[in-house]
Amino acid sequence: MDGTSGRSFRDLAEQEIASLKLPQTNDLEKLVVELKIHERELELQQEALEAIQRELEDRNRQFTQLFQAAPIPYLLVDNEGLIILANDPAQQLLTRPGAQLRNQADILGTPISQWVQREDRAVLQRHLQMVDEQGRNRIEELFIPSGTGTGFWCSIESSKQPHNPNWIFMTLYDITSKKSLEDDLILAQNQAVQANRLKNLFLANLSHELRNALTSIIHLAEAAESGAALTAEERIFGDLSHGPQAGQQTQPTQQISNTDPLPTLRTTAQSTLRLIDDTLDFTAIEDGTLSIKNKPFMFQDLIDHMGMRFQPQAKAKGLELYCRSTIRNNLLIDTDMDRLGQILSNLLMNAITYTETGRIDLIATYRPMTDFMGEIDLEVRDTGQGIPQEILRDIWQGPGFESNRYEKQTRGPGIGLPLCKRLTKLLGGQIYLNSNPGFGTSVYVNLPVHIRTQEETPLTFRLHDDTGQPGGLEQ
Repeated sequence: MDGTSGRSFRDLAEQEIASLKLPQTNDLEKLVVELKIHERELELQQEALEAIQRELEDRNRQFTQLFQAAPIPYLLVDNEGLIILANDPAQQLLTRPGAQLRNQADILGTPISQWVQREDRAVLQRHLQMVDEQGRNRIEELFIPSGTGTGFWCSIESSKQPHNPNWIFMTLYDITSKKSLEDDLILAQNQAVQANRLKNLFLANLSHELRNALTSIIHLAEAAESGAALTAEERIFGDLSHGPQAGQQTQPTQQISNTDPLPTLRTTAQSTLRLIDDTLDFTAIEDGTLSIKNKPFMFQDLIDHMGMRFQPQAKAKGLELYCRSTIRNNLLIDTDMDRLGQILSNLLMNAITYTETGRIDLIATYRPMTDFMGEIDLEVRDTGQGIPQEILRDIWQGPGFESNRYEKQTRGPGIGLPLCKRLTKLLGGQIYLNSNPGFGTSVYVNLPVHIRTQEETPLTFRLHDDTGQPGGLEQ
């Protein structure tokens, strides 16, 4: 049939031969006319077939152009998983830098399963089997490795071709960035959960510390009111602003005559205030609102003040405290004296708290860099129980890490070392720690400082107040 008029090739051939008006007077002439009609019919059929062939070629060329130019990677595989056709984006996706094959043409004829990681090949085979059996779209997320040990995540959407039941059409999507974002979200969620856990742990420890301190203050106030003397145990733990831990062995209680509870009460209240101040300072540092106020002061006075302040507490626990300095007495440095004193106070308090026997050393040295600049090296060394190596990295992170480092063997809110690290950074210095479990811990602080002339008025330490207790700083 002629595709345009609906007439048969025979009718068209008869019409054309009739127009030639060939003679048909006898059987021979009629046979010749019939042969010509048949010949023309065959010619018309051949022309129609050639036209259809050209149309099919044009459509195939258009399909190929569209298939190859599509921005989305496409694959055509058979029901055995062999790649029959791959467009340019698919070839580029599978042969990206570092992939297994360098020649894109080598993709054709290979099993699609060889492109995914070994752990996912069985998953891909089940995926193709279900598409082949059920004939409906399915999506799978698989990892495609490269020769360099890296790779990318790919989402594969497969559908069965209705015109050929042995073919499966696959669309590939690079979802590496999506997977990376998912991993980041999971990590952020885990970090948030961990931060919340540490916050709760810190609040619990802080509440415990404040409760112990307030209990000690109430007990000391009652002792002062009744005129009762303090025991040695009460004086020791009052000075440290801690009560004995559950299960902790203490020395037999002995009465100390004429022991006034008021100095211990004052010390306990001051320790509690320092705990609150440290907590507020840590919060201010995290919020970026803590300011540094540099003023010139005699550095040796700070070392002397630390010795005067912590010597009684170390002695009360039977510890020896040594403060050694190679810095000349008149060295006038310019930095934030309060924050540097806060760092040393926390380090010394930690050393006293976590050391049961032995000694504690505070060592200070100065290294001049220029006439106006230098570096101060500080070391606080103790003979305490030390810190396990597996948690040294996390101990600086924040409240909760430090307080959990010895399980139930220690006490304290865990804010000391994280606060020291942040204060040291604000002062432009560095702090690091070395610990040997069972033998002790050393904390090192390196701090750049400006050197001032003696003509400037320095801040000085008032080592004792009117009651004989360690005092503060004054202009």
